[in-house]
Order: sequence, then structure tokens, then C-alpha cells
Amino acid sequence: MSDDHENNPEAEADIHFKPVVQLAPVVINTLEDDEEEIFAIRAKLFRFDSVADPAEWKERGVGDIRMLKHKELPRIRLVMRRDKVLKICCNHFLTKAMKLKSHASSDRAFVWTTLADFADEEPKQELFAIRFRDSDGYIYRCS
Repeated sequence: MSDDHENNPEAEADIHFKPVVQLAPVVINTLEDDEEEIFAIRAKLFRFDSVADPAEWKERGVGDIRMLKHKELPRIRLVMRRDKVLKICCNHFLTKAMKLKSHASSDRAFVWTTLADFADEEPKQELFAIRFRDSDGYIYRCS
């Protein structure tokens, strides 16, 4: 048996690594404490880039797009974070002037314009398109 341990150095190896740096848990404030989720759906978001030559749709991200209703004020915000990195790719209030239109090339895509999207931290007018997995069963979570 001793020959087996001499020939196989990993048989008795008991290796432990201690972390070099201890990290404390970090609390992240999403500023969504005063809002309640009233609707959520998984989708892919695009924005229209009219500056590019030729103008084209550019992918903004994939993730859950959510409607958040403020608990005290009469307003609803549309927020979407990219999967894994959780970076905000859509952040604006819904207004009565906004019109959701069906996209011409797909029965599972819709288009709308917002005057002030805050995803890039500065308000900017954007033309968005959103595409769902399928045209029938795209709603998976609604409160």
C-alpha cells in the first residue's frame, strides 16, 4: 500500500487555500424601494440609431422589462436591466402621449418613442423596439 501512495502523490494531498482579501457584503440600492412591480416580462430591447450610416436598429439588451408603480405618486416607470451585469438599458416614465405600435416585420415585436430615457444617465429621446419570445405566451409574470 505504501507503494501506491508513493506512486500517486495526489492520494494524500490535502490542499486548502485561504482568501488573501476578505470582502464585506455590499448593499446595493436600486432606488426601487418606493415602487411596486405590477408587470414583468422577458424580452430583447433594441434602439434605433439614426446617427449611424445607414440608420439601423441596435441591440440594447436582453432581460426582464418591468413596470414599476410608485406607491405614493401616480406614475409608472418602465425599467429593464441586462441579464448578468444588471446594467440599466431602459429607464423612463410611461406617459399618455406614448403609443405602442406593432412592428411591421414581426408579430411579436412592438415599437414606441419616449422623450426622455434615463438609461445613459442623461435624458435622451429614443425610439425603442421590443421583441418577445413568441406572440402567444409572452407574459410570464404579472401582479
